[in-house]
Amino acid sequence: MRLPKLKVPVLLKRGFIIAIDGPSGAGKSTVSRRLAEQLGGRLLDTGAMYRAVAHYAIGEAAHNETACEKIARRLHFSFDAK
Repeated sequence: MRLPKLKVPVLLKRGFIIAIDGPSGAGKSTVSRRLAEQLGGRLLDTGAMYRAVAHYAIGEAAHNETACEKIARRLHFSFDAK
């Protein structure tokens, strides 16, 4: 799917955090990557972070919020700021 080139004023290119919400499979990651690219910003994929915590929580049989919070605090995330 080809997305149209965005026309964004220079004033919007600095100092903004943009959050995109929606159901799974709606194209949030595609739109987010394109938006970050067009604005010259960075993409922080919190969905991937959430899935990583869930992966460890399942593996460790974490059954409550406190256990999941401990796992999340223990994990170290990094991102490629191309």
